[in-house]
Amino acid sequence: MKGFINIIGIMFIAATAIMLLFNYSVQAYKKESVVTAMLESAKVAVVESQDHASRIEETVALISEEDFEQAFERAINENLNINVTIQDINYRYLEIDDDLKAIDIQLVTENGDRFKTTFRQNISEKE
Repeated sequence: MKGFINIIGIMFIAATAIMLLFNYSVQAYKKESVVTAMLESAKVAVVESQDHASRIEETVALISEEDFEQAFERAINENLNINVTIQDINYRYLEIDDDLKAIDIQLVTENGDRFKTTFRQNISEKE
């Protein structure tokens, strides 16, 4: 009888470990999926929000903040491949000497989950 109780205990511990591992894997997939969608959407939004009329120097591209945010929100809704309801998106533009170096994007879901990424590309100036 003592061996039977030990076997049941080991099976309970193993089942708990499997459930925890499964939960961790699902959460990791969800985070990776949302962050990848955010980066791809930021790439699309940067291209869509460039002011092509202002290209007087080869290395300078002006980015409109409002156009970027609208294009990003449209692209993120198309690129998400999991069921997530977006509650809020926060943007922080990182500049050095009036040159836009990166865009820090934070997405908040309806459940309160926060996903954060920093998009860095050869962004030169912002409008």
